[in-house]
Amino acid sequence: MRISTFTRWGLVSAILWAIPPAGAQLVQPSEIQNAGLTRYWDAQLGLSKEDRVVGAHLVDDSLYVLTVEGGVFSLDARVGLVRWAERLARRSVRIHRPTHLQTPDASGPAVFLSATGVSVVDRFAGKLLYRFTPSFSPSCVPVGVADGLFVGSTAGSLYALALPSHAEQSPVQVWEARTGAPVTAAPVIYPGGRLLIAASNGKVVSCFFANKQLAWEFCAREGIVADPVVADGAAYIASLDRRLYKLDAESGARLWEHRFEQPLRNAPQVAGSSVFQYRDGAGLAALDATSGELRWEERQGLGVASLTEDRVIVESTEGDLLILARSTGKRLATVGARAAAYVPFHASSDATYLVSEDGRIECLRPAGVPYLRPDGLAEARRGPRIAPRADSESDLSLEAGGGRSLPELEDPLRSQYDRPSTPPSP
Repeated sequence: MRISTFTRWGLVSAILWAIPPAGAQLVQPSEIQNAGLTRYWDAQLGLSKEDRVVGAHLVDDSLYVLTVEGGVFSLDARVGLVRWAERLARRSVRIHRPTHLQTPDASGPAVFLSATGVSVVDRFAGKLLYRFTPSFSPSCVPVGVADGLFVGSTAGSLYALALPSHAEQSPVQVWEARTGAPVTAAPVIYPGGRLLIAASNGKVVSCFFANKQLAWEFCAREGIVADPVVADGAAYIASLDRRLYKLDAESGARLWEHRFEQPLRNAPQVAGSSVFQYRDGAGLAALDATSGELRWEERQGLGVASLTEDRVIVESTEGDLLILARSTGKRLATVGARAAAYVPFHASSDATYLVSEDGRIECLRPAGVPYLRPDGLAEARRGPRIAPRADSESDLSLEAGGGRSLPELEDPLRSQYDRPSTPPSP
């Protein structure tokens, strides 16, 4: 992994913007054009002969590419500029899907979990801020706020860890919520200082993460292994009981449930009035987010790779891109993309990302999108420009509510391992 070829905000131009040789495109220009798409940007990562890509994930405006050598490349997903590259694990040690800490200015660092521990990295500069090994066995991807992380364990608990003020210090366990089964689904932080936890026994709880006070709880008929999703005031829960549930995120009230024929092991994708759910062996289903009614099915669909107001791009079981009508699911075009090993799923923009094992990356967008201009690249090199979150600072702080479960709350999530609180005055 040629870390020396990188600057803080990108590869030297000879590597990043090198024109791929003839025939090296991941998708054919004629098929892109026929599908109403354009190749917006492309890049070639500088991998060693022994290295190869083993994963790609889109998180906010960052595209993370993971390699077998334990390397992580971070690209500005808007323009394809490589921000940094670091080795965060040993060779062949799996690095899980990264997350971003949620902060009021929306610039929180990236968190990476591997078998060797947790790394917290400045997401724009690549500087390692913290690295530690939890005292328990993590079972899910960590999520967090500016001063804390929330991580599930194989022993049937979820832990809140206060991040230290200095890199040489270790995180402090603030509280433990016992769920009765391993938490393999990533918890969700959502407005109001809430944390949504889904366990593999089907138990779902919403609590205030500053003091672990229970807001509501719900039980599915069977376990939950897929990440829950919170969007537009609703929580979407895919369960092994074959049902996709929509709950009111404030009260936990059940708004609807849709029963499929297969156990659900993948997280739903929510975009406006549409909910997309993959079913093992049955493909992708599109539901109406308001009613839960089935709109259409694409039996060869794996997941949504991008969307617009009227179209959805889906990766197929054959490795192609299927361009579908968003309202009916009708196939409009097919783009061969079998040279791409990874297509990050997301339902947040019109950009489709293709990544090959040898480090080639292409971004496809609808034809007619303004061309990427040099001044846009220059702006990206100057640094990030991010709109602040609507959440208040207290809603994104572990310590805002005292950071502990108070006895007077009679919290059913309490455990003997909570950080001791100050006894109430007599």
